[in-house]
Amino acid sequence: GIPVEKLEKAILEELEEVQRSGISEQELEKAQAQIRRQIILGLQSSLATARRLGEYVVKFNDPNLINTLFDKYAAVTRDDVQQAAHQYLIEKNRTVVITQPVQRSEFSGSGKPKGRGHEKQ
Repeated sequence: GIPVEKLEKAILEELEEVQRSGISEQELEKAQAQIRRQIILGLQSSLATARRLGEYVVKFNDPNLINTLFDKYAAVTRDDVQQAAHQYLIEKNRTVVITQPVQRSEFSGSGKPKGRGHEKQ
């Protein structure tokens, strides 16, 4: 029930606040804990570990990244986040995509939208 423009404005204000003031130590710790959890969950099977290892070799030419990733994320500081926000979270890098769900009344019994080339002939 919130207009898309209002939501977009709130998101942009939040990005500007990160650029201006950075993030709190608590926010950084929370993000790092989430990343650690994702890494651990992603390595719980031999197949997942093999895939991740292959990804690190292909993308970064560094098979040892699987052993050093924790340290790299732990080394990120609040200043690093603020600097990245200034460098990357800028208008020229921004793409906004707004999707609107199809209204229920627009669906036929087949579950496909009416009048959009999906009718049986």
